[in-house]
Amino acid sequence: MVGVLFALALVAAILWWRRAPDTDPAPDAPVPKIAPAPEPTPGLVARGRRDALRDRIVRRLDQRERAAAARPAPAASTSKPSSMPSPVPPRPPGNLRDHLGGREALLKELNGDFMPLADECIEQAQERNPALTGMLAIDVEVIADEDIGAVVEAAGPSERNEVPDPQLLECIRESAYSLSLPPPPEGSGRDRFMITLPIAPPDAGAAVP
Repeated sequence: MVGVLFALALVAAILWWRRAPDTDPAPDAPVPKIAPAPEPTPGLVARGRRDALRDRIVRRLDQRERAAAARPAPAASTSKPSSMPSPVPPRPPGNLRDHLGGREALLKELNGDFMPLADECIEQAQERNPALTGMLAIDVEVIADEDIGAVVEAAGPSERNEVPDPQLLECIRESAYSLSLPPPPEGSGRDRFMITLPIAPPDAGAAVP
């Protein structure tokens, strides 16, 4: 009897062993290669700095506005708001003129940082359309903090603009948005001015101020 039970147990063990699943680990799946991230372009880096600076200015202005709201309102001023500057006549490249006065620091930044970008925008536009001429007039609004600086909040064609080229205007707008500017003489707040760039035919030499 004992031998029979032993034989049955042996047969059951053999059957279980044959039906047992293969527990060998599966081979490792190949690990996909991840392409390295592209290096940021100078334009994106400049725009990123501008956006970060704008965020700081907006937060600072919000703090100033809340503090001013807690104080009594000042007496109404009788001074007239400053008028927009008149169009700038043709002049050498990178030599914007100050028609308001006291904006030397702003002109230095515009001539050094904005004008090379504007020249490139105009050259690309004249490659698309060699007959492109006229006065390019751009209204610019900046938001500023006297301790941090200023950035362009809005830029678009002025009522005096004579060059309604959508691609050129978009290129000029994006170039303006990449700027970091000094605050206006009045300190913190918003400031507006106009930039005028006369565009001559390519064969006559682009008279870009």
